[in-house]
Amino acid sequence: MYDVVVIGGGPGGYVTAIRAAQKGFKTALIEKGELGGTCLNTGCIPSKAMLEHASIIRKIESVKDWGIFCEVEKLEYGKMQKRRASIIQNLRNGVQMLLSKGKIDLIRGEAQVVGEHEIIVKKSEKSETVQSKRIVIATGSTPSVPPIPGLMDIAYDTTDTIFESNEVPASLTIIGGGVIGVEMAEIFSALGTKVTIIEVAPRILMLEDQEISKALQRKLAKRGIQFHIGHSVERCEHVDEMFRVHLANDAVIESARLLVATGRKANLEVVQNLALPVEGGKLQVNDQFATAIPSIFAIGDVVGRMPLAHVASAEGLALVDTWLGKENNLDYKKIPRCVYTLDQVASVGYTEEQLKEEHIAYRGETYSFAGNGKAMTKDQTDGFVKIFVDTQYGEVLGVTMFGPDVTEIIGYPTAVMQLEGTIEELADITVAHPSITEVIDEVANKYLNQGIHS
Repeated sequence: MYDVVVIGGGPGGYVTAIRAAQKGFKTALIEKGELGGTCLNTGCIPSKAMLEHASIIRKIESVKDWGIFCEVEKLEYGKMQKRRASIIQNLRNGVQMLLSKGKIDLIRGEAQVVGEHEIIVKKSEKSETVQSKRIVIATGSTPSVPPIPGLMDIAYDTTDTIFESNEVPASLTIIGGGVIGVEMAEIFSALGTKVTIIEVAPRILMLEDQEISKALQRKLAKRGIQFHIGHSVERCEHVDEMFRVHLANDAVIESARLLVATGRKANLEVVQNLALPVEGGKLQVNDQFATAIPSIFAIGDVVGRMPLAHVASAEGLALVDTWLGKENNLDYKKIPRCVYTLDQVASVGYTEEQLKEEHIAYRGETYSFAGNGKAMTKDQTDGFVKIFVDTQYGEVLGVTMFGPDVTEIIGYPTAVMQLEGTIEELADITVAHPSITEVIDEVANKYLNQGIHS
């Protein structure tokens, strides 16, 4: 009998298992595939490795204006893929080492929860039963594919398969203009692929700031990426070794590869024999992450409150804290969101659209990267930072940024918001010069009508 059994070895599952073991719980982790989950194996890490390649290519293309004359002689895509695979394997090994160090039993196989405290694990030749006082469902999600006529009859790609080929496609159509879609477009465009994005919504990145969404689309368009925004897909077909996507406006997009990046769906097969409430394809849990069965908990994409890897990890840590009698103080409005395109997007808290929808009294301020010395040295001055502040108490409600390295500096305003900091406190912080971080200091002081460079 274990104290805790976690099902799923992704960033939610393995973090939960490690923290539970640290706190003295006898813990096991069940995983049917590779450790690290989607994030490590087919999502966050491989895409960021490929984005680094794209960044180098774009930099080489641009530095002739700096007096540095060079060119990309050739691209060995297979070698790029080997580097990507090496990074993934090193991180997998790291996760396994952490589990071993924490004395966590790793059980390989496909789990099925059959009772309040009982799990059957199917292995290649046999099955075994595992008993636990607490069971944590952290099985993540898989790509969600819409029921487009003809799509199921052709060999389309998802993020699970897009990097499997060792050849760069001459052309690529991406259905979906969300985070995954724009990041993949950035990668393959830099590699020389003709990329087209199709998005049924009125704009890309619908969950982010509207101004930033439009700014990113302009930047991607300058790099040759084509867009069909506000158009639905009527049907797909594969003719003469080419994919054809037919739009509702009668347009037809033809390409060598087709990537479907239209979101993800929770993996709920592990609890399919239990009568657990599901809403919108997500497991329903209370504030302590407990399902309708008190001994069974769920975190991460299967809950889907905020389907991000670092959120799954944070939920796992918060879950273990609740077992120790602590309150769950996880505030989703104080968790950053990032888009790792070459001109990055990073946000925390409310967007302006959300503040308006919820009728929250606020005032906003904007500052451009055009006045930032470090951005000038990087030749990335097109971006800007926006801050939204509660008009009654001056509390920082949201920050959203578009520009260089903003995914690295979003932690700075996040920390201030976590401490319920005010705009005055944000403005009082002394930051290094020259640095990208100065844009946050500038916008805070501009809000207070005391900006030095604004």
